[in-house]
Amino acid sequence: LRGILLTGFPWGLWGYSQARNLPLAHLASLGGVYAVSLVVALAGAYVAEALVARSRAALLRVLAFAAAAHGAGAVLLWSRAHDSGEPLRVAIVQGNIDQDIKNRDLEFRNHILDRYLNLTAKAGGVDLVVWPEATFPGYLPIEIRRVPVLRFGHPLLFGVSTRERGPPLRLRNSAVWVEADGRVAGTYHKQHLVPFGEYVPLRFMLPVDKFVPGMVDFTPGDGGAPLGDPKTGVLICYDGIFPELARGEVRLGAALLANLTNDGWYGVSSAAYQHRDFYVLRAIETDRWVIRAANTGISAFVSPWGRLSGDTALNETTLTHGQVWPRQGHTPYVLLGDWLAAAATGALLGSVLLLAYRRWRGV
Repeated sequence: LRGILLTGFPWGLWGYSQARNLPLAHLASLGGVYAVSLVVALAGAYVAEALVARSRAALLRVLAFAAAAHGAGAVLLWSRAHDSGEPLRVAIVQGNIDQDIKNRDLEFRNHILDRYLNLTAKAGGVDLVVWPEATFPGYLPIEIRRVPVLRFGHPLLFGVSTRERGPPLRLRNSAVWVEADGRVAGTYHKQHLVPFGEYVPLRFMLPVDKFVPGMVDFTPGDGGAPLGDPKTGVLICYDGIFPELARGEVRLGAALLANLTNDGWYGVSSAAYQHRDFYVLRAIETDRWVIRAANTGISAFVSPWGRLSGDTALNETTLTHGQVWPRQGHTPYVLLGDWLAAAATGALLGSVLLLAYRRWRGV
């Protein structure tokens, strides 16, 4: 329910605590992060029972449950198909633009753009370069068909705010795929905006403004097909904490996933590390490589097995290279979605109704 009510905020679900415990994390390929959360909850219940009962049988139940859960996850981990075909050589540019400067991007336009252009020029022989969320200064008209300054000789996926004149005027947090010749090949608009950050819900009722600069609310995207070749499903920042959005991109044909984000808001805190770990679960849930480009870090490549490579440090200006493999096929989670969460919710509601009925009948 926390992932749905009041626009949803599924940050810090229990399942994410197992992002470094890869056998257990692989249960997410069956039922998403909620499947891992259920295992964590049951493990806690068994441990609590063992502490209260102080019996050998209760302790054996804890050990048996832990062994069964890890064993099942290990089978899923080891049985996952290997990569095949030619890899895609990717460079991630981490520009490390200070948040105060980003908030004044028109004033510092040349400074920001020069840093990204200079780093990208050092990418070498790659098949794709990825920039983080909102890296291109200012607003691009939604109808733009070519960006000559971004003609690098290889495709570029970058974050930018786009503008649709309307009426009404619409601003969107977007990702744009530019081909080697600077031609715009596709655009994705962020679907799940940050409440009170990118828009104010019920603005006509609530006497509050946004917590970040800017007077005009952003408009959410209404879904979107993967971009480029190979087909790449894009998740912009907050999008990625909603597993159903990654699942939706894969169902639309994405062979890779890319997360473009600006985690500079978090400063040096655990939030940046938590946000990175969410994509370990996204990779496992969907059986896709994830390319993660973060303005101030942590940028990384995440394999379908949940392993990180090329990960950068926080507040580092750098370029990181990696190889990813486009993949096909669907995991049970991609096919069935959050069936386990739905079943658990249904069981809970059914139990409440049954209890109420029994009390009403005096049973």
